[in-house]
Amino acid sequence: MKVLEESYISAVVVVRDGARFVKPVLESLDGALSGMFANYEIIIVDNFSGDGTAEALRSLEMPATIVTLARWHGAQDALTAGVELAIGDYILEIPFVSADTDFSRIGEMYGACQSGADFVFLAPAKTALASRLFYRLLNYSYRGQTALRFASSLMTLSSRRGLNKTAESGTRMVNRNVAYMLTGLACASIMSSAAMKSRRSFRENFGLITDTLIFHTDLISGFAFRTALFFFGVCALAIVYSLVLFFVINTAPGWASTFILIAVGFGALFSLLAVICKYLSGLIKLQAPKSYVSGSVEKIKPK
Repeated sequence: MKVLEESYISAVVVVRDGARFVKPVLESLDGALSGMFANYEIIIVDNFSGDGTAEALRSLEMPATIVTLARWHGAQDALTAGVELAIGDYILEIPFVSADTDFSRIGEMYGACQSGADFVFLAPAKTALASRLFYRLLNYSYRGQTALRFASSLMTLSSRRGLNKTAESGTRMVNRNVAYMLTGLACASIMSSAAMKSRRSFRENFGLITDTLIFHTDLISGFAFRTALFFFGVCALAIVYSLVLFFVINTAPGWASTFILIAVGFGALFSLLAVICKYLSGLIKLQAPKSYVSGSVEKIKPK
């Protein structure tokens, strides 16, 4: 008789427009967890699906908790909606579920947690070019400050201690993987043969990239500072040039220097305003009591 693990594990799965495949995938997850853990729960976050996913979830022949979001959210916020309900000693986060999601590596991830890691990431074998470039830039900004390299993950297994340590920061998690690694707790990464198949839109990806760089690095603020210095230098040169025109070349009074100063001044003003507006947007988001809006929470039981 197989001995099951006594630790309680909570699996949080985000689903969007998955009516065609979600039922067998979630039942496969249930089978994987039931064969390993004596106590577990599955929390399904329906991220404002519009293709009949809600009906497919309610027909599941397995115990689960369904969180229906009242509007569409990014994957990070959708995960937060489920994680805040989780009661397990370990929390398995699955931001994107698809027909070929492989749950056979959960045991290996749990073993890494038992060996001392508070966060275990299942890394994909292949990711999109934009994702690789983003994490390369992020790792460059954090060079020498972390033992592991930031990267995408198919699934993340976190200990309760790790989540508690993350919550102590008191701020919204813009990028969960980055926030976890910056806690200073032990992390581990396991390579998967599967490819990353994210369904994030360009708008969501762009927002995640810029927010991560703003809140977790000094890259954007450093760029703003260097931009200000550059335009200050240009303005200084423009002043020198206008003085040469006035005292040496004796051209039409004022037109060249006025035009140069106005163009450079407005260029510097609008470039800095763009950065300031982005920072203000982030500060407003941090003041929100919750980063998600739930429409309903219901439990289902097999008949």
